[in-house]
Amino acid sequence: MEASEFAAKRLLFANEPEKFNRFNDAFFKFLFAKNDHKPLLIDLLNAIFDDLCPAGIKGRITDLTIGNVELTTEHLEEKTGILDIKVTTNNGEIIDVEVQTYPEVDLGDRDLFYFSKVFSAQKEKGNDYSNFKPVVIINLLAFLFFNDREQYHSCYEVRERTLHDLLTEKMSIHFIEAPKCKKAKEVNRLVRWIQYLTFSDPVKIKEFAQTDPIFADVMEAEKMFMSNQDEMDAYISAENAKFRLANLLKGERSSGHAEGLEEGIAKGRAEGLEEGHAKGLEEGIAKGRAEVLEEARADKRETVISIARKMLASGMSKESVQQFTSLSDAEMAAL
Repeated sequence: MEASEFAAKRLLFANEPEKFNRFNDAFFKFLFAKNDHKPLLIDLLNAIFDDLCPAGIKGRITDLTIGNVELTTEHLEEKTGILDIKVTTNNGEIIDVEVQTYPEVDLGDRDLFYFSKVFSAQKEKGNDYSNFKPVVIINLLAFLFFNDREQYHSCYEVRERTLHDLLTEKMSIHFIEAPKCKKAKEVNRLVRWIQYLTFSDPVKIKEFAQTDPIFADVMEAEKMFMSNQDEMDAYISAENAKFRLANLLKGERSSGHAEGLEEGIAKGRAEGLEEGHAKGLEEGIAKGRAEVLEEARADKRETVISIARKMLASGMSKESVQQFTSLSDAEMAAL
């Protein structure tokens, strides 16, 4: 980014702070994934669990360790992935925080994949499953995901269908829909965090910063981010990458090659639909679900590989392409 463009962006966001995307990957990780900012992440996580606490969380979080976000694989052809933020709490619970800016048709399936990789990685501690720590997946969503409910915070656990008794407390998946927080009857700590991330009420946010030490630190961290050209370069790159992916996907849709690729927009992962893809895609966006047929898997993989090639041709690094598409090392080497 040229110095003049950097100055223009700083001025724009200073005058119109609502135009700054706080769900941007680069900024979100700057705010929450740095050791210097641990108190901010601890406050956010406690706010989430105060609002709706899963069975596996025992007590408040007082400290945490920020861990490696790259998922491990045992075989070259295995699907890989990179988490947004992964932490281990003072009580040993493992938490994965994912930030999403637009719908993905198989978000729930992706969360199950992330859970399975993170949970099974604990096998190095021994074969006694009782020693495995709970894993919590948190999805912070900038969009509406569930159309069948008004609640902004949903928590899924493993329970018996009729009796609703809990099978295990070691798995829970949270979905927090930011747009629904505007209608929240009570402004609790979590709603206050969402108000900041969406910047839905600038006046209230400034009041937070004047009366709340945590939000004062948040606003100071935001200023530091905007005043650092390297950080802003990362911000712009993340915004541009999503724009390029959206355009690539639009081209694939118009030529009839892409089917059900909402995850391709978000992180380059895709599931195909065999028939009625135009209608099915809209339904998938509206309901947050899509029926994936086995017969479409071969075509889907070719579509992902095609998009990966175009991403490389557009100048994106191999590391970024693999992160967005989740192609295996062998598939990346074959491109």
